[in-house]
Amino acid sequence: MIFRVIAYTAIAFAAIAVLLSITGLLAPGFAGQAMCGAYQGVLSIIPLPQETKPPLPSFCFPNERKLERLRLNLATNRELAEKLAYYIDRCWGSADSGKHATSFVCYELYSDKTTTEKDIAAAMRLQKVCDRVGNSRIDSSGDAESCGTSNSVFISQASLTGTIIIRYEAGLHRISVS
Repeated sequence: MIFRVIAYTAIAFAAIAVLLSITGLLAPGFAGQAMCGAYQGVLSIIPLPQETKPPLPSFCFPNERKLERLRLNLATNRELAEKLAYYIDRCWGSADSGKHATSFVCYELYSDKTTTEKDIAAAMRLQKVCDRVGNSRIDSSGDAESCGTSNSVFISQASLTGTIIIRYEAGLHRISVS
């Protein structure tokens, strides 16, 4: 009798594992949450002190992003524009080229140098990122210093200095720099 209960329990666990594997192929987001729940359940019944149990894996935190805060020690204003172009491109990549469903802050940068949207667009052209993340409308002055054909970057200030936030805005499918 006990052998039968153990056999049925093992078969049930195997069936659940197969079901979760199939679900993982069809809906990866669901499988991560289901596996996280199962992982937490297993950890809760293991008789170990909390500090010796392993941490939760990364799939338990699918929407959590680590904000990077950086102090940029740069010699020139042009270097600031180049760094911002680089971080804008990285943020756009993290946002799955504008397809990510939720907004998030990518970077909080600090610099004592100053730059403008025109300088950032020029740096983006030099780094050849305009085909990935465009900045086709440069402020309201009518300058023809655009970068690419799309307008995926919005820079809210005429000049950027001090604390600079690079954020992905999901509702507008763009990078916002302020």
